[in-house]
Amino acid sequence: MIKGCVTLAIFCVALFVVVKLANRDSGETDKTGTTQPETTQTAATPTETAAADITETPTPTSVPTALPNGPWTITQYPCTIADTQHMFYTVENQQGGLAVIDGGWDSEADNVRQVIMEKGGVVDAWILTHPHPDHIGAFEQIYPDLQGITIKQIYAIPMSYDGYNSSADEWDEFNVFDRFAQLATNMPELEYLREGDQKDIVGLQMNLYNSFDNSLIGTTTDIANDSAMVFKLTGNSQSMLFCADCGVSREKHLVETYGDQLKADYIQMGHHGNSSLSDAFYTNIGASTAFFDLPDSILKDSEKYTASHYVELMTGLGAKIYSFNTGANVITLQ
Repeated sequence: MIKGCVTLAIFCVALFVVVKLANRDSGETDKTGTTQPETTQTAATPTETAAADITETPTPTSVPTALPNGPWTITQYPCTIADTQHMFYTVENQQGGLAVIDGGWDSEADNVRQVIMEKGGVVDAWILTHPHPDHIGAFEQIYPDLQGITIKQIYAIPMSYDGYNSSADEWDEFNVFDRFAQLATNMPELEYLREGDQKDIVGLQMNLYNSFDNSLIGTTTDIANDSAMVFKLTGNSQSMLFCADCGVSREKHLVETYGDQLKADYIQMGHHGNSSLSDAFYTNIGASTAFFDLPDSILKDSEKYTASHYVELMTGLGAKIYSFNTGANVITLQ
Protein backbone atom coordinates (compact mmCIF):
# COMPACT_ATOMS: atom_id res chain seq x y z
CA MET A 1 0.00 0.00 0.00
CA ILE A 2 2.79 2.41 1.00
CA LYS A 3 4.76 1.42 -2.10
CA GLY A 4 1.76 2.23 -4.29
CA CYS A 5 1.35 5.68 -2.71
CA VAL A 6 5.02 6.49 -3.28
CA THR A 7 4.78 5.42 -6.84
CA LEU A 8 1.68 7.60 -7.34
CA ALA A 9 3.44 10.61 -5.80
CA ILE A 10 6.48 10.20 -8.03
CA PHE A 11 4.18 9.99 -11.05
CA CYS A 12 2.35 13.22 -10.11
CA VAL A 13 5.63 15.11 -9.59
CA ALA A 14 6.90 13.95 -12.98
CA LEU A 15 3.66 14.97 -14.65
CA PHE A 16 3.87 18.45 -13.07
CA VAL A 17 7.42 18.93 -14.35
CA VAL A 18 6.44 17.87 -17.85
CA VAL A 19 3.52 20.34 -17.92
CA LYS A 20 5.69 23.23 -16.71
CA LEU A 21 8.34 22.52 -19.32
CA ALA A 22 5.69 22.40 -22.04
CA ASN A 23 4.28 25.77 -20.96
CA ARG A 24 7.74 27.33 -20.95
CA ASP A 25 8.49 26.14 -24.49
CA SER A 26 5.14 27.33 -25.85
CA GLY A 27 5.14 30.86 -24.42
CA GLU A 28 6.04 33.21 -21.58
CA THR A 29 4.32 33.68 -18.27
CA ASP A 30 3.27 37.19 -17.31
CA LYS A 31 3.39 38.60 -13.82
CA THR A 32 -0.06 37.18 -13.07
CA GLY A 33 1.15 33.71 -13.95
CA THR A 34 -0.82 33.59 -17.16
CA THR A 35 1.03 32.07 -20.04
CA GLN A 36 1.24 34.35 -23.13
CA PRO A 37 1.46 32.81 -26.59
CA GLU A 38 4.78 33.10 -28.39
CA THR A 39 4.90 35.49 -31.36
CA THR A 40 5.45 33.59 -34.55
CA GLN A 41 8.34 34.93 -36.66
CA THR A 42 8.33 34.09 -40.37
CA ALA A 43 11.30 34.90 -42.58
CA ALA A 44 10.39 37.43 -45.31
CA THR A 45 10.75 36.33 -48.87
CA PRO A 46 12.92 38.50 -51.21
CA THR A 47 9.72 39.84 -52.81
CA GLU A 48 8.26 40.87 -49.47
CA THR A 49 11.50 42.57 -48.46
CA ALA A 50 11.61 44.59 -51.69
CA ALA A 51 8.01 45.67 -51.23
CA ALA A 52 8.77 46.86 -47.72
CA ASP A 53 11.74 48.88 -48.98
CA ILE A 54 9.61 50.58 -51.63
CA THR A 55 7.02 51.55 -49.03
CA GLU A 56 9.59 53.12 -46.74
CA THR A 57 11.67 54.82 -49.43
CA PRO A 58 9.62 55.57 -52.59
CA THR A 59 11.47 55.19 -55.83
CA PRO A 60 11.30 58.44 -57.87
CA THR A 61 9.21 58.20 -61.00
CA SER A 62 11.50 58.20 -64.01
CA VAL A 63 11.20 61.25 -66.24
CA PRO A 64 11.24 60.56 -70.00
CA THR A 65 14.36 61.87 -71.68
CA ALA A 66 12.33 63.05 -74.66
CA LEU A 67 8.79 64.27 -75.09
CA PRO A 68 6.84 61.89 -77.33
CA ASN A 69 5.69 64.51 -79.85
CA GLY A 70 8.96 66.21 -80.67
CA PRO A 71 10.67 67.75 -82.44
CA TRP A 72 8.27 70.55 -83.35
CA THR A 73 8.00 72.83 -86.36
CA ILE A 74 7.22 76.50 -85.77
CA THR A 75 6.36 78.66 -88.77
CA GLN A 76 6.06 82.46 -89.00
CA TYR A 77 3.85 83.71 -91.85
CA PRO A 78 4.25 87.10 -93.54
CA CYS A 79 1.30 89.45 -93.80
CA THR A 80 -0.58 89.18 -97.09
CA ILE A 81 -1.30 92.92 -96.97
CA ALA A 82 1.56 94.98 -98.38
CA ASP A 83 3.70 96.97 -95.92
CA THR A 84 1.64 95.84 -92.93
CA GLN A 85 2.37 94.13 -89.63
CA HIS A 86 0.45 91.22 -88.16
CA MET A 87 1.08 88.07 -86.12
CA PHE A 88 0.46 84.56 -87.41
CA TYR A 89 2.32 81.39 -86.40
CA THR A 90 1.66 77.66 -86.51
CA VAL A 91 3.18 75.01 -84.25
CA GLU A 92 3.21 71.37 -85.38
CA ASN A 93 4.31 68.11 -83.80
CA GLN A 94 5.39 64.89 -85.51
CA GLN A 95 1.99 63.23 -85.04
CA GLY A 96 0.02 65.86 -86.98
CA GLY A 97 -0.95 68.03 -84.01
CA LEU A 98 -1.45 71.69 -84.92
CA ALA A 99 -1.61 74.90 -82.91
CA VAL A 100 -2.30 78.36 -84.33
CA ILE A 101 -1.13 81.59 -82.72
CA ASP A 102 -3.28 84.63 -83.65
CA GLY A 103 -3.75 84.75 -87.45
CA GLY A 104 -3.70 88.36 -88.55
CA TRP A 105 -6.28 90.70 -90.08
CA ASP A 106 -9.85 89.82 -91.04
CA SER A 107 -8.99 90.18 -94.73
CA GLU A 108 -6.40 87.40 -94.29
CA ALA A 109 -8.96 84.81 -93.23
CA ASP A 110 -8.83 82.92 -96.52
CA ASN A 111 -5.05 82.62 -96.30
CA VAL A 112 -5.21 81.36 -92.71
CA ARG A 113 -7.96 78.90 -93.62
CA GLN A 114 -5.86 77.59 -96.51
CA VAL A 115 -2.83 77.06 -94.26
CA ILE A 116 -4.93 75.15 -91.74
CA MET A 117 -6.56 72.95 -94.38
CA GLU A 118 -3.19 72.14 -95.93
CA LYS A 119 -2.11 70.89 -92.50
CA GLY A 120 -5.10 68.60 -92.06
CA GLY A 121 -7.89 70.97 -91.07
CA VAL A 122 -7.78 70.23 -87.33
CA VAL A 123 -6.55 72.88 -84.90
CA ASP A 124 -5.75 71.34 -81.52
CA ALA A 125 -5.18 74.73 -79.91
CA TRP A 126 -5.77 78.27 -81.16
CA ILE A 127 -4.03 80.89 -79.04
CA LEU A 128 -5.35 84.46 -79.28
CA THR A 129 -2.82 86.69 -77.58
CA HIS A 130 -4.96 89.85 -77.31
CA PRO A 131 -7.94 91.47 -79.07
CA HIS A 132 -6.28 93.71 -81.66
CA PRO A 133 -7.41 93.46 -85.31
CA ASP A 134 -3.98 92.47 -86.64
CA HIS A 135 -4.01 89.50 -84.27
CA ILE A 136 -7.56 88.09 -84.05
CA GLY A 137 -9.28 89.57 -87.12
CA ALA A 138 -8.87 86.42 -89.24
CA PHE A 139 -10.05 84.18 -86.40
CA GLU A 140 -13.25 86.20 -86.08
CA GLN A 141 -14.00 85.56 -89.74
CA ILE A 142 -13.15 81.86 -89.62
CA TYR A 143 -14.88 80.77 -86.41
CA PRO A 144 -18.46 81.48 -87.56
CA ASP A 145 -17.74 79.93 -90.96
CA LEU A 146 -15.38 77.00 -90.39
CA GLN A 147 -15.76 75.44 -93.85
CA GLY A 148 -14.54 72.04 -92.69
CA ILE A 149 -12.05 73.23 -90.06
CA THR A 150 -12.22 71.67 -86.59
CA ILE A 151 -11.04 73.70 -83.60
CA LYS A 152 -10.63 71.70 -80.41
CA GLN A 153 -9.47 74.39 -77.99
CA ILE A 154 -9.33 78.19 -77.98
CA TYR A 155 -7.24 80.17 -75.50
CA ALA A 156 -7.73 83.90 -74.92
CA ILE A 157 -7.15 86.52 -72.24
CA PRO A 158 -10.02 87.30 -69.80
CA MET A 159 -10.29 90.93 -70.90
CA SER A 160 -12.85 93.04 -69.03
CA TYR A 161 -15.44 94.33 -71.48
CA ASP A 162 -16.24 97.47 -69.48
CA GLY A 163 -12.63 98.05 -68.47
CA TYR A 164 -11.45 97.88 -72.07
CA ASN A 165 -14.36 99.89 -73.42
CA SER A 166 -13.75 102.73 -71.00
CA SER A 167 -10.04 103.02 -71.78
CA ALA A 168 -9.65 101.92 -75.41
CA ASP A 169 -8.11 104.31 -77.88
CA GLU A 170 -9.40 104.78 -81.39
CA TRP A 171 -6.58 102.70 -82.82
CA ASP A 172 -7.51 99.80 -80.51
CA GLU A 173 -10.64 99.31 -82.65
CA PHE A 174 -12.78 98.20 -79.72
CA ASN A 175 -15.40 96.90 -82.14
CA VAL A 176 -13.03 93.99 -82.83
CA PHE A 177 -13.18 92.94 -79.20
CA ASP A 178 -16.91 93.55 -79.14
CA ARG A 179 -17.28 91.09 -82.02
CA PHE A 180 -15.15 88.53 -80.19
CA ALA A 181 -17.19 88.98 -76.99
CA GLN A 182 -20.36 88.22 -78.96
CA LEU A 183 -18.82 85.11 -80.49
CA ALA A 184 -17.61 84.02 -77.05
CA THR A 185 -21.18 83.73 -75.78
CA ASN A 186 -21.47 80.56 -77.85
CA MET A 187 -17.89 79.28 -77.96
CA PRO A 188 -17.64 76.03 -75.94
CA GLU A 189 -14.00 75.53 -76.96
CA LEU A 190 -12.97 78.79 -75.23
CA GLU A 191 -10.81 78.87 -72.11
CA TYR A 192 -9.46 82.08 -70.61
CA LEU A 193 -5.83 81.97 -69.51
CA ARG A 194 -4.37 83.90 -66.61
CA GLU A 195 -0.81 84.62 -65.55
CA GLY A 196 0.81 81.53 -64.11
CA ASP A 197 -1.26 79.04 -66.10
CA GLN A 198 0.41 76.06 -67.75
CA LYS A 199 -0.92 74.16 -70.75
CA ASP A 200 0.11 71.37 -73.08
CA ILE A 201 0.29 72.73 -76.62
CA VAL A 202 0.71 69.79 -79.05
CA GLY A 203 3.20 68.28 -76.61
CA LEU A 204 5.04 71.49 -75.75
CA GLN A 205 4.79 72.96 -72.27
CA MET A 206 3.24 76.41 -72.30
CA ASN A 207 4.04 78.72 -69.37
CA LEU A 208 2.05 81.96 -69.27
CA TYR A 209 3.85 84.99 -67.81
CA ASN A 210 1.41 87.79 -68.68
CA SER A 211 -2.31 88.16 -69.28
CA PHE A 212 -5.14 90.54 -68.46
CA ASP A 213 -5.67 91.33 -64.79
CA ASN A 214 -8.16 93.74 -63.26
CA SER A 215 -5.27 95.64 -61.67
CA LEU A 216 -4.41 96.96 -65.15
CA ILE A 217 -7.67 98.93 -65.34
CA GLY A 218 -6.83 102.56 -64.67
CA THR A 219 -3.10 101.89 -64.25
CA THR A 220 -2.08 101.63 -67.91
CA THR A 221 -2.67 103.78 -70.96
CA ASP A 222 -2.38 100.75 -73.28
CA ILE A 223 -4.59 98.11 -71.72
CA ALA A 224 -4.86 95.79 -74.74
CA ASN A 225 -1.14 95.53 -75.41
CA ASP A 226 -0.22 95.38 -71.73
CA SER A 227 -2.71 92.53 -71.33
CA ALA A 228 -1.21 90.57 -74.21
CA MET A 229 -0.07 87.05 -73.51
CA VAL A 230 3.62 86.55 -72.87
CA PHE A 231 4.35 82.84 -72.88
CA LYS A 232 7.06 80.29 -73.48
CA LEU A 233 6.79 77.00 -75.35
CA THR A 234 9.31 74.46 -74.10
CA GLY A 235 10.35 71.22 -75.75
CA ASN A 236 12.98 68.64 -74.84
CA SER A 237 15.97 70.95 -74.91
CA GLN A 238 14.85 74.21 -76.56
CA SER A 239 12.21 76.88 -76.05
CA MET A 240 10.65 79.90 -77.73
CA LEU A 241 9.38 83.01 -75.94
CA PHE A 242 6.39 84.81 -77.46
CA CYS A 243 5.99 88.43 -76.35
CA ALA A 244 2.99 89.32 -78.56
CA ASP A 245 2.43 93.09 -78.17
CA CYS A 246 3.48 93.34 -74.55
CA GLY A 247 5.34 96.61 -73.96
CA VAL A 248 7.96 98.09 -71.70
CA SER A 249 5.45 99.05 -69.00
CA ARG A 250 5.08 95.34 -68.13
CA GLU A 251 8.78 94.60 -68.33
CA LYS A 252 9.58 95.28 -64.66
CA HIS A 253 6.88 92.89 -63.54
CA LEU A 254 8.07 90.19 -65.93
CA VAL A 255 11.72 90.45 -64.97
CA GLU A 256 11.17 90.72 -61.22
CA THR A 257 8.64 87.89 -61.16
CA TYR A 258 10.17 85.39 -63.58
CA GLY A 259 13.81 86.36 -64.14
CA ASP A 260 15.75 83.56 -65.80
CA GLN A 261 12.57 81.62 -66.53
CA LEU A 262 12.16 83.97 -69.49
CA LYS A 263 15.40 82.84 -71.15
CA ALA A 264 14.81 81.10 -74.47
CA ASP A 265 16.53 79.91 -77.62
CA TYR A 266 14.09 81.75 -79.89
CA ILE A 267 12.09 84.91 -79.35
CA GLN A 268 9.14 86.57 -81.03
CA MET A 269 9.92 90.25 -80.50
CA GLY A 270 7.51 92.31 -78.42
CA HIS A 271 5.09 94.51 -80.38
CA HIS A 272 6.34 93.01 -83.64
CA GLY A 273 9.83 94.31 -82.84
CA ASN A 274 8.82 97.96 -82.98
CA SER A 275 8.38 100.30 -79.97
CA SER A 276 9.22 97.25 -77.97
CA LEU A 277 10.78 96.01 -74.73
CA SER A 278 14.16 97.29 -73.55
CA ASP A 279 17.62 96.38 -74.79
CA ALA A 280 18.40 94.84 -71.40
CA PHE A 281 15.35 92.61 -71.59
CA TYR A 282 16.36 91.13 -74.95
CA THR A 283 19.99 90.81 -73.91
CA ASN A 284 19.01 88.76 -70.88
CA ILE A 285 16.77 86.42 -72.88
CA GLY A 286 19.83 85.19 -74.78
CA ALA A 287 17.97 84.05 -77.90
CA SER A 288 19.89 82.83 -80.93
CA THR A 289 17.06 83.74 -83.33
CA ALA A 290 14.71 86.73 -83.27
CA PHE A 291 11.38 86.93 -85.13
CA PHE A 292 10.18 90.35 -86.26
CA ASP A 293 6.56 90.38 -87.43
CA LEU A 294 7.19 93.29 -89.76
CA PRO A 295 7.78 94.07 -93.45
CA ASP A 296 10.98 95.72 -94.63
CA SER A 297 9.20 99.04 -95.09
CA ILE A 298 8.94 99.30 -91.29
CA LEU A 299 12.11 97.45 -90.37
CA LYS A 300 14.31 99.80 -92.35
CA ASP A 301 12.54 103.10 -91.73
CA SER A 302 14.57 104.40 -88.81
CA GLU A 303 12.97 107.86 -89.00
CA LYS A 304 9.45 106.66 -88.19
CA TYR A 305 10.05 103.39 -86.35
CA THR A 306 12.39 101.88 -83.77
CA ALA A 307 12.48 98.42 -85.34
CA SER A 308 15.83 99.00 -87.04
CA HIS A 309 17.39 99.65 -83.62
CA TYR A 310 16.24 96.24 -82.39
CA VAL A 311 17.47 94.54 -85.53
CA GLU A 312 20.89 96.08 -84.89
CA LEU A 313 20.72 95.07 -81.22
CA MET A 314 19.84 91.44 -81.89
CA THR A 315 22.34 91.16 -84.73
CA GLY A 316 25.00 92.49 -82.38
CA LEU A 317 24.05 89.81 -79.86
CA GLY A 318 24.67 87.19 -82.52
CA ALA A 319 21.02 86.38 -83.23
CA LYS A 320 19.68 85.38 -86.61
CA ILE A 321 16.94 87.73 -87.84
CA TYR A 322 13.67 86.52 -89.35
CA SER A 323 11.07 88.90 -90.76
CA PHE A 324 8.44 89.03 -93.49
CA ASN A 325 11.24 89.80 -95.91
CA THR A 326 12.57 86.26 -95.53
CA GLY A 327 9.22 84.65 -96.34
CA ALA A 328 7.49 81.94 -94.32
CA ASN A 329 10.21 81.28 -91.76
CA VAL A 330 10.46 77.78 -90.32
CA ILE A 331 12.42 76.48 -87.34
CA THR A 332 12.65 73.08 -85.71
CA LEU A 333 12.30 73.20 -81.94
CA GLN A 334 14.01 70.30 -80.21
